[in-house]
Amino acid sequence: MHVASRFLQPGAVVVRVGKNETATTPILASDQGNALRSLPMVVLVNGGSASASEIVASSLQDNHRASIVGLVTFGKGLVQNIFPLAQGAQGALSVTTARYYTPTGRSIQRIGVTPELLVARTAREAQSAVQGGPAFTEASVFNAPDNERQLRRLEPEAVEGPPEEPGVQDKPLFAKPLPDDTEVAADFQIQRALDVLHASGSGGAGPARAIRIYRRPPPRPRPNQTERSSARRIQISASSQWTSISPPRS
Repeated sequence: MHVASRFLQPGAVVVRVGKNETATTPILASDQGNALRSLPMVVLVNGGSASASEIVASSLQDNHRASIVGLVTFGKGLVQNIFPLAQGAQGALSVTTARYYTPTGRSIQRIGVTPELLVARTAREAQSAVQGGPAFTEASVFNAPDNERQLRRLEPEAVEGPPEEPGVQDKPLFAKPLPDDTEVAADFQIQRALDVLHASGSGGAGPARAIRIYRRPPPRPRPNQTERSSARRIQISASSQWTSISPPRS
């Protein structure tokens, strides 16, 4: 709330709704002033952006204060209270007491915040995003509550990424706590965020570097039932009267 308040006019940052929907509590931005009100903003997010960072990003997005760039966020839209057991000697119990909604009433539970511009940091990350590669999100947590509006997490058809360069996609995500100028120049997401800022200030700007669009491969056609049946191979053993039917090889 305090972070978002630095960039927003007074108003709702997030809405908290308890199990009884009449217990709705809007959490308001404090009037701290906004020295950056006239400047364009970009927020970078990815699958590791969760909970409080998702609240900030979605609030800025709903209030049209910032452009969101990156990949779909983690998707944690729950309010949880921690109750120590035996004063902490036996661990603690986490109880979900409410849900978070964005200022316009969106729920991010299990689906996350979707950026306006889908951009991956590396070629490998872009390929994984469009091919449905393994990712740890709220939707993959055992017993995580569903999105009550039955919304599904976005499966992007296309993601921007850098051209494949030997060794670049294998670099660690955070090589240093504070990246130097060389690392910033090599970070494709940051460069695309700068493109968005330049476009916001000048009415349009070209890309800072070569862009490659990674797209989801088209689904493989499935044979119909007649083709599937005729494709089965029937093998009869010479030493037995049993007939084995094996499916066609893919």
